[in-house]
Amino acid sequence: LDRCPPARVVEVLEAVHLLLAFPLFVVVVGVDVRWVKQALRERYPEQLGDHGGIASPMDYLEKVFQIPFWLPAMDAAGGRR
Repeated sequence: LDRCPPARVVEVLEAVHLLLAFPLFVVVVGVDVRWVKQALRERYPEQLGDHGGIASPMDYLEKVFQIPFWLPAMDAAGGRR
């Protein structure tokens, strides 16, 4: 998703959310959360933000992804391997 324009990112998140309503679906998504958060801010500027009083992009993502799995950033040695 981090290669998609912001509007497409939100469309994919909405589709994933719909698929997860079916008991037979498991969806695995790999994303750069920084890009996804920015796309959500652009799509929903009045509803999502990182300041008090309104929901954050992470609040939105927590409603879509029930089991997040965070990978550590790759260091130089990992890149060489």
